[in-house]
Amino acid sequence: MISDGKVEFRDARELWGMDTVETEHAIKREFRDSAVLTIGPAGENKVPYACIGHEEWRQFGRTGGAGGAVMGSKGVKAITFIPVSKAVDVADDKAYQDLVRNLGRQAVTNPGMIPYRQGGTVRLIDVGNGMGGFFPSIYWTRVVMPNWEDISWEKVLKPKYFIKHGACLYCPVACHKVVRSSNGEYDLEYETTMALGGLTGIHDPQRLIDLAELADRLGFDTISLGNTIAFLIYLGERGIVKGAPRWGGDYEGIRRLIIDTAYRRGLGELAALGTKAIAEKLGVQDLAIHVKGLEPAAYDPRTLKGMILNNAISERGR
Repeated sequence: MISDGKVEFRDARELWGMDTVETEHAIKREFRDSAVLTIGPAGENKVPYACIGHEEWRQFGRTGGAGGAVMGSKGVKAITFIPVSKAVDVADDKAYQDLVRNLGRQAVTNPGMIPYRQGGTVRLIDVGNGMGGFFPSIYWTRVVMPNWEDISWEKVLKPKYFIKHGACLYCPVACHKVVRSSNGEYDLEYETTMALGGLTGIHDPQRLIDLAELADRLGFDTISLGNTIAFLIYLGERGIVKGAPRWGGDYEGIRRLIIDTAYRRGLGELAALGTKAIAEKLGVQDLAIHVKGLEPAAYDPRTLKGMILNNAISERGR
């Protein structure tokens, strides 16, 4: 716990084993105005691509064990910030307030921001499949997902599952699109739909939402998780790995593997290694899709040529 420049360590045994959302809610019941960073079971078990959760569905997620696994390795379940004062001293308060108002107006009227305000990142499901052909699918063997219309934002998710707009603290754009999950509400994002839907072939909208929520609650980087599971499905299809889920409709198999990966048991012990390490362990490096050891994001470079340069020169990886 951090407050007023002081740090206090508390026993977290009652929180250990909870998912990220449960942990945050438990802490905020005691400290209502606090801000919480926490890990789930994936971080507790030091899965290399475990991430840190914040404000339920916000994650510090990429580049391997830079967050969740490190906290887990140190036995740290959560870091809680308790504000003494929210006031910030500035040299010219009027100039500062004018700047904030101006930036706010620009954020909601700028042509580049309007689509995100209206459809968030999930609108790219339709753009990537319907117009662009850059939606990585069936473990990078296609650039358009089979049956993608079943998870279309405009045709399915928005009319049938959308609940409300959401926003990060003080942001006027409100690009979060909160949808109905089996547990209540969940903030769905484009990258997660690609990784857990496109790459694995899951096109049932409710099941895709539920898998995404499960992955966030367990504390995964969903991009790396979806890539890794899809890689195992790909290897299973070729007889290299036994017991892997199947393409398309194997919701239960994928759900079980997500949970097993968080607890590093069964096939989940292998999945917890991540794509590059799995390939090295099995001697199939030529089949693995990664960039400097990091599973790629949801923009296929075979269509979006700029991603080729980005992947080539980026320092991101593990």
